[in-house]
Amino acid sequence: MLRLTCALALTLAYAATPVAADRFVRSIQIARAEMNEVGGRACAGQNSAFSRLLIEVQGDDIRAGQAALNLAHLIRPDEPCADAGYRHDFDKWLGYLEHAQQTGNPIAQAYFGQMLLEGRNGVQKDRNRGLILLNAAFSKGSSSAALVLAKNYLSGEHVRRNVDLAERIARGGLTFNPTDRQRRTLERVLADIAAGN
Repeated sequence: MLRLTCALALTLAYAATPVAADRFVRSIQIARAEMNEVGGRACAGQNSAFSRLLIEVQGDDIRAGQAALNLAHLIRPDEPCADAGYRHDFDKWLGYLEHAQQTGNPIAQAYFGQMLLEGRNGVQKDRNRGLILLNAAFSKGSSSAALVLAKNYLSGEHVRRNVDLAERIARGGLTFNPTDRQRRTLERVLADIAAGN
């Protein structure tokens, strides 16, 4: 109960003071762009790119986290890189996601946090840890985390329903430079709240 209360307190603190999208530090943006390019080449079958990801993942910094996220992408359950010979390996996939979120990568924190919160993709449900990771990602300006948190607080599906918190999180998420799909969903959350749903 104490852990859940702490997770709720963190969410309230983050939602009370929305963080601007520029909170994504420039070094995160650079590492993401560079490692995504290397990951794309690895997915296309370039062995030297795969080797570079394996070297980069060895650290515990932003670049290592982004390399881990790209390695997880190569072997994720839907096997997007099967043509290059990469097959899903649950343990390695989960290990790379864990490593990426431990480095503070907000994309990994949002994705892994949602899997823990909902018990998805074969990951054992851990609501408290999921909320902690989603809140960490939200505090770094993750629209994905804002979307998951707002929808869950509005529906009460995986957390206790809290419409006020859902509204604050959704409004905060709209300031994080969301994708068009995320924007529409966050706006739908706000419209549902305004309609009294």
